[in-house]
Amino acid sequence: CKNVGIIENTSVSQIANTNSISKANTSGVRGVSHTKHGYVAYIGFQKKLYYLGSFKNINEATEARKKAEEELYGNFLEWYSKEYPEKWKKMKRQKS
Repeated sequence: CKNVGIIENTSVSQIANTNSISKANTSGVRGVSHTKHGYVAYIGFQKKLYYLGSFKNINEATEARKKAEEELYGNFLEWYSKEYPEKWKKMKRQKS
């Protein structure tokens, strides 16, 4: 998906595309890293990286990441879709 721009220090297309995973990812789950002590969950939003915690298993880390996505990204994407409806439609078409 092409980047439709940065709004409020956030790449809308990047956070809307929750399926993209970095090549450097060690767990297979976006925002979750595997360490020698378990898993670490984190999320980036508006040029800040938030540490969500350390977890013994991937399911707990994944759940923490999904909850953070809903809380941070959900409200922002809802606002964006209302504030910039044409850009939102264009981005959704590009995703398909």
